[in-house]
Amino acid sequence: MLSVSFEIEAPDNTVEYQLWYTSSDDRSLDFLADMGEYDTKLGEHATFTPRFVFWECLFCDQRLLLDNCWGQGKYCAVDTTNTEIKGVEIMTEDLRHKCIHQMAKDKSQPSIYWNYVKTVKADCHGLVNEDCSRTGLAKVGLDFAQVMDCVNSSFSLDDWSKAEVQNAFIDDDIANWLALGTMRFPIVVINNLTFRGHLDAYGVAEALCGAFADKSTCHKQGLPDFGLNTSNERKKMHYISHGDTGMDVKTVFLVLFCCIAVNICLVLLYRRHMKREISREMNLQIDAAAAQYMALASNPDQHSDRKSELQIR
Repeated sequence: MLSVSFEIEAPDNTVEYQLWYTSSDDRSLDFLADMGEYDTKLGEHATFTPRFVFWECLFCDQRLLLDNCWGQGKYCAVDTTNTEIKGVEIMTEDLRHKCIHQMAKDKSQPSIYWNYVKTVKADCHGLVNEDCSRTGLAKVGLDFAQVMDCVNSSFSLDDWSKAEVQNAFIDDDIANWLALGTMRFPIVVINNLTFRGHLDAYGVAEALCGAFADKSTCHKQGLPDFGLNTSNERKKMHYISHGDTGMDVKTVFLVLFCCIAVNICLVLLYRRHMKREISREMNLQIDAAAAQYMALASNPDQHSDRKSELQIR
């Protein structure tokens, strides 16, 4: 498997990273439940931002809009296949994540967010409705009403179903999603570069540690050094799964060029082969027609007798 290497060092020795996800996705919640330990140890050296994916469906069926969208299709849940929870419940939980993260940040206690995600992951089994969220918030010491006040204040109107409603959190995520230019999720972004490896906490933590200008930062914060060189030598982190052989960008483009060239040659050879086959078939048909004509021309009496026999009939 090919991999592309990027240098993602942070000159100020801090790293910013994001996870694009939806609160109904088990893979994302598994990652977050494990990532909290690494993020807590990194402290002020790493800044995490939860990001959520939404889609627009202005001409969808009214029943679908009612269960899965706000703003008459302006904001819709990307996961509408789960029959046990509605899309609007998923989006509400997404916004609760936003508010919990912001409240934890304001309290200088980021562990509140990570503990909440870990709690609802364990207790709600992928179906985080209002009741399960209320229980999870109580376990981490947050008031459900205060969190919902934050959610409500993010909307421009009290009626979220109106076409003209706007949401500050969602609009910001949509703008950043379009700027990112990717159409897949869940996905991690580190210092504005997309992480191409598997979505596991260890791999992401390794990439974060490789992004620090001071390679000893993670070791100082109580994390493994991941085999990083503690000298000032720059290190490239591979945005691909562990164990793959890395190639630089020039090599990747060379391989792609060779693949394209081979495909073009195959197409040209195939066209040449088809032309030969068509020409051969036409020649066979012409030869057959000529043979029939010659047979008739060489025996005119038989042809006349046959014509007379048809007239008598």
